[in-house]
Amino acid sequence: MGNNITVMTVGYADAWISSFVDAIGGKYMTVSDFIYGWTHAMMYSLQSFFNIGAREAHNKLEAAMRYNQTGDKDVHGIFRHTDRSKLNKLAHMFFDRMAGYSLADYMINTSTLLAFYRHFKLVEDPTTGEKKFMSRNQIIDMERNILNNMKLGRKAGKRVWKRSEITLWDAYEFDKDGNFSVKKEYEQYVTEDLKNRMAKLLHDRTSVYNGVVHQSEKAFLS
Repeated sequence: MGNNITVMTVGYADAWISSFVDAIGGKYMTVSDFIYGWTHAMMYSLQSFFNIGAREAHNKLEAAMRYNQTGDKDVHGIFRHTDRSKLNKLAHMFFDRMAGYSLADYMINTSTLLAFYRHFKLVEDPTTGEKKFMSRNQIIDMERNILNNMKLGRKAGKRVWKRSEITLWDAYEFDKDGNFSVKKEYEQYVTEDLKNRMAKLLHDRTSVYNGVVHQSEKAFLS
């Protein structure tokens, strides 16, 4: 039991560090996205705690996890035993031999989803007038091409990203049917390509953070 707790704690710390390193790098999220992801994931987890064992999602984050099939086995692990009493469900969740691992993975996956969805912002391309959701690096590349200057483009891109207020997370809602769905006013901007890209990005990066991907394969997912 002691060894299991030690391994779980080390694995959780390693996953946290790996995701934080990504945040410092700024390719998939920034440090502010990382902090937002963790703080809001903890708040949502308190809501989810009271719905353990339920088949349907009870908040926006639960619906988003199912929508993206992020941490699918962990979601099913947390929401299994639906035919049992609340006390029985809690007992299985906290005293099951793999419970700690599932909860650790769940926190990594939920915080990452929130951070990534917050990172993409709705920005207008001044050369075409087209609006689309872009990562900070995509905005920087856009500004570099416009200004034809690496240094000025990077500064301008960061400034545009920071000032943009509408995130991809804002573009979705937890609808009356319990689904994670795109708000009507943003449907033209949330393309199928973007949806697929986000799902793949979340799957790839959480696999790296949780140690599912071998070290030699990480370069292919960077």
